Amino acid sequence: MKKKKIARNSLYLSFSFLTIIFSLKMNSPAPFAVNDLFRDWSVLQSHIEEWAVKDHFAFKVRTKDYRRADYICRTPECQWRVFASHNRNGEIQLKIMNERHTCIGRASSIREVYNTQSWLRRTVPEHLFVTRETTVREIVNTLQLNYGITVNLEAARLVRASLVNDRIEHQQQQFSKIPQYLNLLRSKNPWIYTDLHLIESEQNPGRRHFQRVFICPAESQLSFTQMRPFIALDGTFLKAKFVQILLLAVGIDGNGQSLILAWSVVESENTESWTWFLERLKLAIPQVLEATIISDRDKGLMAAERVLGNQINRLICCFHLSQNFKRFRNAQHLLWPLAKAKTRNDFQSKMEELQQESIEAANYLENIDKAMWVDAFARGKAYGHKTSNVVESINNSLKLK
Repeated sequence: MKKKKIARNSLYLSFSFLTIIFSLKMNSPAPFAVNDLFRDWSVLQSHIEEWAVKDHFAFKVRTKDYRRADYICRTPECQWRVFASHNRNGEIQLKIMNERHTCIGRASSIREVYNTQSWLRRTVPEHLFVTRETTVREIVNTLQLNYGITVNLEAARLVRASLVNDRIEHQQQQFSKIPQYLNLLRSKNPWIYTDLHLIESEQNPGRRHFQRVFICPAESQLSFTQMRPFIALDGTFLKAKFVQILLLAVGIDGNGQSLILAWSVVESENTESWTWFLERLKLAIPQVLEATIISDRDKGLMAAERVLGNQINRLICCFHLSQNFKRFRNAQHLLWPLAKAKTRNDFQSKMEELQQESIEAANYLENIDKAMWVDAFARGKAYGHKTSNVVESINNSLKLK
């Protein structure tokens, strides 16, 4: 009996403690005060919604028209209230506010606040860039992580659909502002190199729309003259309604830090777009014509690199090569020793060992220009780099942002 009594007392104390904490949380300071002015009714309601989600309570609109709005707590008999109306100047002014709740335990009703589309449409974009690839579960998990709430799946689905549609209109507006953006860049820094390529619209003859843009800051042009002549090239998808590709040229400064030299947004990663990018890169930074260029084995990029001439030292990323080499399971362990061979004799002895393991693997490597991946055959310096990880790491950091 004593144990049961102790257990009941402990449970009662725990419940009382939680009740006090919950009560204190719901009575935190208001985000506004009496006589505060608001631009319109939606601004006032957005403040109340944020307050309700933060302090875990639900409210309803008792009275609202174009002249006044009266918000009260959903729990009957609770004294919480916010009342605003137009003043003599026609401004929306907070007239009455009782910020203290006289009720406790409304967990079952708080869902109504953060499941409203007005709150979700305002809040979700602050924490998540919603695209066609964004799932409903990602939205729910993001709000759970940031607010400790569980949003209804249907509410999350509806806000996802509306935000995706908003993105379409928003992106169309952003594309139309690119010329103004480039003009602003040039006005702030006359030495910056930019180029914008527009094409005729098939749907609307006589109108042109965006296809590609290239940007190389003046700081990159100056920095490269003092850097090791080494550039890594790569492209990555931009996640948006209108799928575009980001092309990057990245170098290494004197401190061993990665530096974005130039970038371009293009319609797709192919020979034509890479050729367009590299032609502008050599105009912006002429020194690249005598540099070491490393990239993956993308056929479009490798074909486009020919526009840089015969003076460049072309290398392929050995990591990408190793990924393709994985299909030769018995010979995987020999790829990197071959790539790092310092003499031709050393390379030949390792190649003979590879032939014993897999003739197919040896034939595969024989068809790749050895000067582009083997140290012993290199036509220039690799500056300690056998992969394009410097540009891959930049891609990853940009995705996180």
